[in-house]
Amino acid sequence: MAKEQSVSILLVDDHVQNLMALEAALDGENYRFVRAASGHEALRHLLREEFAVIVMDVQMPEMDGFETARLIKSREKTKDTPILFISATSREAVDQFEGYSAGAIDYLIKPIVPSILKAKISAFVRMYLNNRELQYQRDLLKMQKEELLRATYRLTTAEAKSRMIFETSMDGIFTFDEYGRILSVNPAMERLFGYSANELIGTAVENVLPSIVLMRCPQTQEHDNMPLYLTGVVRESVAYRRNGTMFHAEIQLGKEIINTERLYACTVRDITELKGTLRQLRDAKNTAELASSVKSQFLAVMSHEIRTPMNGLIGMSELMLETAMTGEQETYAHAIKDNANRLLKIMDDILDFTNMESGKIELDEQPFSIRECLADVAACYEAEAARKNLELLWEMEEGVPEYVVGDPHRYRQILRHMLDNAVKFTDNGGVYVLVRARPGEGAGEPRIRLETSVQDTGSGIPDSLRHLLFMPFSQVDSSMTRKHGGTGLGLAVCQTLTKAMGGGMRLAESSPEGTRFVCRISVAPFEWPSEFPQLAVTANQEPRPDKAAIIVAKSAYRRRLLSMLVAKLGMTPRVTSCTSAAVVYPDGKPAALAIIDGYSDKDRDALPVWSAFAVPTVCIGHGNPPPEEIPFPGCRFWEGPVTMARLSALMAELTSTDTVQGRLRRV
Repeated sequence: MAKEQSVSILLVDDHVQNLMALEAALDGENYRFVRAASGHEALRHLLREEFAVIVMDVQMPEMDGFETARLIKSREKTKDTPILFISATSREAVDQFEGYSAGAIDYLIKPIVPSILKAKISAFVRMYLNNRELQYQRDLLKMQKEELLRATYRLTTAEAKSRMIFETSMDGIFTFDEYGRILSVNPAMERLFGYSANELIGTAVENVLPSIVLMRCPQTQEHDNMPLYLTGVVRESVAYRRNGTMFHAEIQLGKEIINTERLYACTVRDITELKGTLRQLRDAKNTAELASSVKSQFLAVMSHEIRTPMNGLIGMSELMLETAMTGEQETYAHAIKDNANRLLKIMDDILDFTNMESGKIELDEQPFSIRECLADVAACYEAEAARKNLELLWEMEEGVPEYVVGDPHRYRQILRHMLDNAVKFTDNGGVYVLVRARPGEGAGEPRIRLETSVQDTGSGIPDSLRHLLFMPFSQVDSSMTRKHGGTGLGLAVCQTLTKAMGGGMRLAESSPEGTRFVCRISVAPFEWPSEFPQLAVTANQEPRPDKAAIIVAKSAYRRRLLSMLVAKLGMTPRVTSCTSAAVVYPDGKPAALAIIDGYSDKDRDALPVWSAFAVPTVCIGHGNPPPEEIPFPGCRFWEGPVTMARLSALMAELTSTDTVQGRLRRV
């Protein structure tokens, strides 16, 4: 062992030649020699490292070997280090006695016999190595004992926790072996099935829970005589108590292998009450869905019933404003038109919100002009802004495409809500609209983010009330509701619409100096082909007999209203109440436009006949859904009040680009 491990030996002598002689005598062994020329130097070495044996001369100046040995033995760390004295004196008995008294293990007289020195040193080294190995084993044993104590504590604690969970669990828990014999049950199991623990332990698991056989795995060659059970899967089943009553149970198995034996743990939960609650929730959900459906149907019907006379009211008020009236009469006519439009807007908000609640948001993407949308919507608020002496400005930042593909109707709707709030709640200053184009989120994304911000100079929104923003039927100031009206749905509708269009809406800033809202939607840039020129249609043109408009309307009032509108646009109306009889050609020439008011399923069969004549056609649904497929290119479906401005813009679009595009749109 001494050859396998290098050990340190301290040689202490005040003569260098003696130290060299000792090293020469011990040469050939795996020893590391450390020299010390005095007792003080030897003590310094002992403070720094450990030695297997100390070979020390007795006669040294200042501090002899005996005094050095007594100091070495007085220290706890070095008291067990063996000391071998070497002396050249003749007082053998006296010196040896004093040396042993000082703590020496052995004593050699000069001249030294090398073989004797080597034998003694070898014995001391073996003793040192054995002691070190023994100490290592003692330390290792101590560590193992401490780890065993810790493991025992952990095991005891885990067992106590498991026992506590086992005993206090609200679910029934039992264990059984691979032969299907129940080994243990918890108190909840006794309460659940009505058996005592003694009655259950030792019985076959199938006797207590027959449905557990459904959780067996197919037999394998290795376990022909012992069933395997499917673990980690929750299964619903029916269980029976001792008194014969039935309850719905949820069963789950776990498995552990101990000494090659499989042990199973099974939890049984009574879910009878839970299933009843779920059944009630399903019934309540179905009832709520039915009520929501009935509500939506009711609102749709009421909207149709109210919208029809409202459209007539708006149309007739427009026509009235075209006639010669006194100033007072014109004021009354404007009031009729404005209030009718306001009521129509409230109805649209409620219907939109109802559809959004039920997830019925439909987007109709088509090419449209951002500039036209801004101009049209801003024009609706110019009169109100002028009345309040407000500045109303809008601007498109450089880089915003003129045309994009998106839903123009929904974009206009968002703009209307934002401008409506801004103009409504601003008394001094102005309202400013800015449109920017931002890159799409993905690399190489062809779509862009259209950012529209509306800044006003109103009084701002207090921090304490900002949480009410975007909440349905809520307004930050109830006094404003009494003063200006409104449903409190505008921002909620905008938020839902912008999200559906791939963006969102937020309050960018608000202070006593004003408020700025920002909405973002995802659109795709678009360029019209050069062969599609834009046509302009102006109102109050003289009717031209060669430019006819076919009007199909069941109501005489609606026929009269639409006839007056198309006449204002310079076309000669041709009215009928039947779609199939409407394909007529005044003076043998095709009509310039056809309008079907109150489009329904009956008109659906007649429309394909019109395709042969390529007449641009507008179908006004009044709540009836359009067909899944367009009947023929140039046919469009329209929902909303019929106004001269919208009909003029629509006719211009149909007579220019839409007949070529042949795409279904709702305007």
